[in-house]
Amino acid sequence: FPGHEATYFDLLYDIKGCDDDKKLISGNRKVPIRRNRWYTLPYRWPLFSRTAIMERAMYKSGKIEAKTLQIAMNMQTKEELMGVLSRDMRFLRGKDLMDYSLILAMKRKKESEGAKKEEEADKRKRCPRFLIPRIELGRRRRLPARNGSLDKPSDICSRKSECVVEATYAGEKYSAYVGLIDFLQVWNMKKKIARLIKFCEHNKSTEPPSFYADRFLDHINSSLVVGW
Repeated sequence: FPGHEATYFDLLYDIKGCDDDKKLISGNRKVPIRRNRWYTLPYRWPLFSRTAIMERAMYKSGKIEAKTLQIAMNMQTKEELMGVLSRDMRFLRGKDLMDYSLILAMKRKKESEGAKKEEEADKRKRCPRFLIPRIELGRRRRLPARNGSLDKPSDICSRKSECVVEATYAGEKYSAYVGLIDFLQVWNMKKKIARLIKFCEHNKSTEPPSFYADRFLDHINSSLVVGW
């Protein structure tokens, strides 16, 4: 995130386009992670406290909210953002990578005149090229840099891996920070076995890279609506 703790944001979502979607921040406060797996005890009295039961309910409602999220923006912004994502999906699919997420951090826009000027000045600095950061992993591996020939840089992002768009959610205007995370998971034997174990799960995250990328793009495209 751009120089802030995660709780700086009003809302924070981790979106994969499957049942693993979740809400991480709500009202500048972290949403407690309370998973209910087959190998864990149920969150019911007297095994767990009332607080644990409420946290589980909050976590579950956050997952439903993240899965059905509808963010409104103008047509140009959506087209540019989907173009950047499509390019990144081609790269990830080609490298046999999957299980990545779209991180969506939203900060409510201030209405004061001084805040508007500050936001406009900050917006002019932003110019996106891609959402995958170019990083060096120790001394062994580096993600290849973009050559700039695929797409012309648009006007909605700041630094090389920091994308900020203007959006509306639940009738309020937000500055939405968008990025891709957890994108170094290779489709290996471990993930193939996990897919077989989860054969009863309809919308799971352990899917082959091509299927994962197509589903990811379709979900993001349906979550971004034109209505700014």
